[in-house]
Amino acid sequence: MRVQPSRRVSQPTPSRFTPRFGASALLLGLALLLAFGLGFLSHQQDWTGAVRAWGSALLRSPQGVFAAWRARQQLPTLTLDLGFSDYQLLASTRAQALQQGVAIPRLEQVVMANASLPGAGGNRPVELRLSGGSALGAAEDPWSLELRSGEAWQRLVPVTDALSAWQQWGYLETLRQHGFAASRLELLQLTVNGASWGLYLLETPATAALTVGFDARPAWEALAQGQVLPGQTSPDGGFRYAVPAVSSADDPAAPQAYALFRAAVEGERALSSLSDAEAWGRFLALTLLWTGAPAPDWSTLRWSFDATTGRFEVLGSLQPAAISPLPAAVFADPAVQTATARALAEFTQPAYLETLRQSLGEALEWQWAVLGGASADLADPWSVLLSHQRAMQAYLAPERPLAATLEPSGDDFVVQLVNLQPFPLHVTGVDVGGAARRDLELSWVNPAGSGALLENAAGAFVLRAAGEYAPQPLEVRLPRELLSPGGELVLLCKLWDAPTPEMRVSVLETLPLLEEQP
Repeated sequence: MRVQPSRRVSQPTPSRFTPRFGASALLLGLALLLAFGLGFLSHQQDWTGAVRAWGSALLRSPQGVFAAWRARQQLPTLTLDLGFSDYQLLASTRAQALQQGVAIPRLEQVVMANASLPGAGGNRPVELRLSGGSALGAAEDPWSLELRSGEAWQRLVPVTDALSAWQQWGYLETLRQHGFAASRLELLQLTVNGASWGLYLLETPATAALTVGFDARPAWEALAQGQVLPGQTSPDGGFRYAVPAVSSADDPAAPQAYALFRAAVEGERALSSLSDAEAWGRFLALTLLWTGAPAPDWSTLRWSFDATTGRFEVLGSLQPAAISPLPAAVFADPAVQTATARALAEFTQPAYLETLRQSLGEALEWQWAVLGGASADLADPWSVLLSHQRAMQAYLAPERPLAATLEPSGDDFVVQLVNLQPFPLHVTGVDVGGAARRDLELSWVNPAGSGALLENAAGAFVLRAAGEYAPQPLEVRLPRELLSPGGELVLLCKLWDAPTPEMRVSVLETLPLLEEQP
């Protein structure tokens, strides 16, 4: 078959002024999509700041950056998808919180989202809200969120400081090693509506049938109204607004738990009568070791309650960046004070850090690599624990444990004593001129001030711990024959019932009392 060439049909040449609707519309659509995407990202997180930070770290330590990048590929990614109006509600709520300086979770500000986490059973609907508490910073700073798919709220805390995140993980793991129930922390990548929000810590609280703690909403409301400024007008971090609360008002044991907890907080019941004083002391010492704070944050502190025994057990939780420790008045129980001193003595031993290195060292090194601590040229994080240990040692052997002044009183002399420590202080004796040491006798104490002495001290001369308010001086009448002319008067003391060194305190003479009189 013969094939004839087809006849070519000439097409009109398009004028250069004729618009190409298909290509132009496609380019315009891509440009608009790109602009919308960049605007959406920039309004959610400071993505350019993250790029700059990684670029700077890459120049400083390329190997550290690549090591962190490889480690982060192993992290799970939590994906949150929420509607435009729900996202806008969270954004406006955050803007208001930044303006007021505090975020106060409200029922009408809770939104719904779909959450997906590998190994968690696929997509599931969750409630989402901003975390309550102080909200300081800029609009582009990462958000702290809370999500709930069951009964308990989980916290999503952005990793803005590698060292702080490393300490939080080590703190909770160490608590578990010592037998405490504590939150679980999971390091993950967070994606919201397709945009990466970076590294986050997901905190899952320890489970308990019934817990007690503090409702921080009154304090947050006061902060929003300008009545509380943490660290300035409110050294207690707003604790005076704290209200005892139970996790489930429907629980049959809730009234008992509430009444006992409130009695302990208000000083009507000794904390050691409702919980294990030794365990609470170790909890406080470990909190100081890992966080540098003398007590846990009161707004996140929780206790589980056993209705059978009527006793509480403390629960460990992630500590906020701006921690508001429990005030000293809460620790007025001498049994807790001495237990804390003993725990401090244990955890300040150099061998204890070596024990931690053996048990948690490998996991902590992995955490440090993932957090990018090495790439940021940060100091060895273990050096922070060493500095905390030195602070703990200062609690045990302070430079000025006791204030003492000497005054004449008739034929004898009176020593005014004031304990300056948060622990009971055992005055073991008095040394005159370095030549004679003698025990102080309880019969020398002015009966009017005997309340400053610790009861049940087995006859020892023990001063109560310094409380929230300045204590009244304790008057001790020293016989004249005890003092030698011109000799230096030194009091010897140590923390009560704790393996701590003995300290020497020179008595301040208000007048030239020890000169030989004619």
